[in-house]
Order: sequence, then structure tokens, then C-alpha cells
Amino acid sequence: MHPDLFSTFVDVDGQLRPDAGSEDQTIDRLFGGDATAYRAFDPALVMAGHGPFPGVAGWFAVSVSGQPEYRAAGAGPAPGPDPKAGINGPEDHVGVANYLCALASSSGIECSVVPQGGDHDFGTAAKAFAAALPWLAGRLGTPAVGVVTLPGRPGAA
Repeated sequence: MHPDLFSTFVDVDGQLRPDAGSEDQTIDRLFGGDATAYRAFDPALVMAGHGPFPGVAGWFAVSVSGQPEYRAAGAGPAPGPDPKAGINGPEDHVGVANYLCALASSSGIECSVVPQGGDHDFGTAAKAFAAALPWLAGRLGTPAVGVVTLPGRPGAA
């Protein structure tokens, strides 16, 4: 929602949108019953309502094994309006990450879906964050840290 303040993000096994149970439970538990506030934090609605996002980049870490998938900013149309069509339930972190990265890319955000073998737990999340940290530090201009390209990007090491 604030690309002027935040040009870089890391998502570790994230959800499609805020989730604390059913949609009604989430709205009640996290947003005091305010459905408008809930929708204001739905990434798909935020990207559609506030894009494009030039200069923004994201790393979507997922707790599976595999190869990273890169999407350039503006690479292709937005995925279909029903994300659930390609996602097999709320625990399908790969499906969620692929959907959100495709949506982000269509909104001008460069991104990669980066597998980090392991389970959906804090140990794997720590490994995923450690893997993303050099890229994140380079993107944020940390002194004495070089720029690291997103995994899977053509020409990346």
C-alpha cells in the first residue's frame, strides 16, 4: 500500500489474504467486524487498487523443494479473478505464492517464488529468511553489501 516507503518485501509461506479462520471470523477477530478494513489488506485488492508499482520487488519463499521461478515486472497479464481456481486450499503455499507473484508481476513488481525445502515451521522460515537476507540487504542499500539478483532471474548466479 506504500511503495513510496517500502520498495522491497519478503513473504515466507504467506497466505492469500489475512486469515484467522473463516472470512467472517477473520473480519471479526482481526478487523473488529469491519469488512472494508479487511478488504484494504487483501493483497490482490491492494495491487489492483494502488498499482502499478515501479521499482518494487518481492521474494516469495515457500517450504518445498524445487527450482526458483522468476517473473519480471510487467511480465504478462494478471491471473484470473478467482485465485482459488489454481490453489488447492489455504495450505497450498506454492499455489498462493505463484498466484501472488503473477499478480504482483502484472502490477509492475519484479518477483521470484523461491523454494526452501522443509516443513511449514519456524526452522524452515529461518532458513528462508537467511537465504533472502543478502538480496534484501542489497535492495535496501545496506553499506558494503552488493546487489544480489532475485533467484531464477535470467543471468542470475
